[in-house]
Amino acid sequence: LAKCSRSCVREPDMSVRRAALVLGLLCLSVGFAAGESDPWANDKDTLIIHASNFSEVISQHKIIMVEFFTPWCGHCRQFAPEYARAATDLKKNGITLAKMNCDDEANHPLAHQYGVRGFPTIRIFKKMFDSQDKQLGTVENFEQERSYDLVVNHMKDLAMPPVELGAEHIDSVLSQHVK
Repeated sequence: LAKCSRSCVREPDMSVRRAALVLGLLCLSVGFAAGESDPWANDKDTLIIHASNFSEVISQHKIIMVEFFTPWCGHCRQFAPEYARAATDLKKNGITLAKMNCDDEANHPLAHQYGVRGFPTIRIFKKMFDSQDKQLGTVENFEQERSYDLVVNHMKDLAMPPVELGAEHIDSVLSQHVK
């Protein structure tokens, strides 16, 4: 608003409004171009999967965490840097984190198949074998808070090999706790 010489307030004319609007849009576009508002810009270790390679990628890993996300989701954008950092750190331990953009219509059937109703939705795919070495697979929902620490700790816990206990250890535990 501008003041006139008589100390009254007057509305700015249309050219000032247009200039302000153009300047605002220009600032926004420069921010997008610079990557300032792209939380995925520095994500180099999260595997990007699509409907076309989903089965192949899942079958290649004993355990893999998949984030079903959309680029317009505020929670997804907020979680993106944490997930990327977790992917980098877990990669050092041979654990893979992946993501699928559910904004892509080709990925909609898979999102539906795995019960994605909100974003981000995180699923953990685990490959296991039965007593006859027949491959089985399980899908686990990641229902914890979405944070770097919880993702890293949970995936490390799941990826650890099972502890083998000897018969004498089992007998000792049973004798101490079972009457």
